[in-house]
Amino acid sequence: SLSAGTGLQGRYYTTSDWSGSPVFSVVDRAFSAHEEIVRRWGVAGSREFSVRWNGFITAWSSGVYAFELTSEGRSQLFIDDGRAPVVDNPGGPESRTSRGEMALERGPHFVELRYAHRGGDAALEWNWSAQGARMSAVPAWVLSARRTTRGQIAVVRCLDLLDALALFAAALGGGMWLWRIRDPLARTPWRSSFVALSAWKSFVVVTLICVIVPLT
Repeated sequence: SLSAGTGLQGRYYTTSDWSGSPVFSVVDRAFSAHEEIVRRWGVAGSREFSVRWNGFITAWSSGVYAFELTSEGRSQLFIDDGRAPVVDNPGGPESRTSRGEMALERGPHFVELRYAHRGGDAALEWNWSAQGARMSAVPAWVLSARRTTRGQIAVVRCLDLLDALALFAAALGGGMWLWRIRDPLARTPWRSSFVALSAWKSFVVVTLICVIVPLT
C-alpha cells in the first residue's frame, strides 16, 4: 500500500510537557488545534495536554525551506533528528508566531512536531514555504508515518485530483438527472461520461503504481 499522504503518528499526553506515557496514539493528517487536536480530546477548554507527532516530510525539490509555528502554548519543530529545533515557539498568554529555515535535499526527512497546551483556547498552525514562496499550510500529501518516495507522492496527488474530478462528475450527473426529470425527452450522456472517468482513473492508478513508483 502507498505510505505517502498518510499523516504523522501522534502521541497524546495528559501532561503539558510530553512526560509520562501517552494515553493514546493515532495518525493525524491535519495539525490545526481546531481541526484535529480538539476533536481528539473532545473539548476546546482549558484542559492541559501535549502532543508529539513523528514521521517523515518529503521535500519535492532541494532548496531552503522556511517553517512557521503559530501557537498559544509551546510548539517545536525538529527535522532530520536535529538536536536543536528548526522552530522553537515558547508561546504565551496569546497566540504568537515563530519562524525558522533549513536547507533540505529532495526526498523524505524525519520530522517531529511538538505542541504543549497549558490552558485557554488551544491554537496551533504549521506553515511552510520553499525558496521564498508564499507561506501556506503544510499539505497532507508530503507527510507520512513511514519513509516514502517522490513517486508515491506523485501517485497520491494524482489520486486526489482524480477523486476531485469524480466528485465533480457525480455533481454534474446529479444536475443532469434533475434536468432529465424536468425534460424526459432530453438525452443524458453524463452516465457514460462518469463510467469513462472511473475507467480512466483505474488506468492511471495502475500505470503510476507499475511505472513511476519503482523508478523513484
